[in-house]
Amino acid sequence: MLKRKGGKVELPDVMTMGQAAGALGVSRQAIWHAVNRGRLRALRFQHVVLIPKGALDEYQRTKSKGGRPKKKPEAARGGKSS
Repeated sequence: MLKRKGGKVELPDVMTMGQAAGALGVSRQAIWHAVNRGRLRALRFQHVVLIPKGALDEYQRTKSKGGRPKKKPEAARGGKSS
């Protein structure tokens, strides 16, 4: 369970994938992919995957924004001038 302390959410030392997903506001599948790709450190015990609090903090600091890069306006790319 995530605890609130002075308006700030206090995370447990170790979380399930569901708890980690809730803390980051993403799906469990997104957490699973991050773990499988090595982007999010996790502890595996047979069929149980646990995510340490420090790994979640590190992931938040280092993850990319995702998505496709925005296209530059035509003028900035040196495109056609009328």
